[in-house]
Amino acid sequence: MSKPFFLFVHVPKTGGTTFRDAIVRCLGHRCTFDYGMFDFVKYSKADVRVAINQHPEYDGLCSHHLTLDLPFDESPRPFEAISIFRDPVKRVLSWFFAVKAGGSLVPRFREMTINDFVREEMVGGDHGFLRDGQLRHLMGDTGDDALARFKNVVARQNVLVIPLEALETGTALLEHKFPDSFPDLRWVHSNASKKDSTLDEGTRLLLHEHLAKDFEAHQIVVEIFKRKIDQTENFHADSALKDFRRRCEARSVLEASRVTSVRRFLARGIRAVGNRVDL
Repeated sequence: MSKPFFLFVHVPKTGGTTFRDAIVRCLGHRCTFDYGMFDFVKYSKADVRVAINQHPEYDGLCSHHLTLDLPFDESPRPFEAISIFRDPVKRVLSWFFAVKAGGSLVPRFREMTINDFVREEMVGGDHGFLRDGQLRHLMGDTGDDALARFKNVVARQNVLVIPLEALETGTALLEHKFPDSFPDLRWVHSNASKKDSTLDEGTRLLLHEHLAKDFEAHQIVVEIFKRKIDQTENFHADSALKDFRRRCEARSVLEASRVTSVRRFLARGIRAVGNRVDL
């Protein structure tokens, strides 16, 4: 059997940048990624089938343009779809503060609070796509039918949707299932947004109203993920999680020491230039 092709279906603001970097590090030049300004442009089943079956030089694709509408019964090469699902309210907060931090992109956000954003932008402005936005991204719709289809897809054997709060366990599971492709998926969290305001109770209730289907989808993900963990042969979640965290901590310490070494090198260079005597 040929090696599986990995599809990282990257929903924006779900912690995916950190995870994507680990995938790319493992697969190296055999992994390609496609990101762009227009996240609402989605690949069709036919597009994905071509990516999987007509590019033997690649073993993986990471993209915001992927969905879970995939060629499950139309692909000669086996593939594995991976995605991350985040607590719906936390995702909206992450989106707002990330855009606010890049104030030159949307200047009006500079003086906004998250409460202003939800009422003015998400409910009645340009950011309506955030309403049940994860289910919308993955399934193309937010109705009951989309939720039912989502549940069926997430339960498939070659699909792993990881709740963000269990990302470490999900990563360890991937290492266990695909040791040849993912021998070491250690990561250090990146691309975190700084938050400088909090939700008032009215805004929280409003968010829950407009994220109701995402909350249902999140619960589906949590339940099916737990079932897959329990059903994976020879995978002991507690010990795997401890080992993964130990390796991540070691990597974090190593990277910190490298940064320190670079800083010391630069400092020595600066001192040398400052102490130089031209004859």
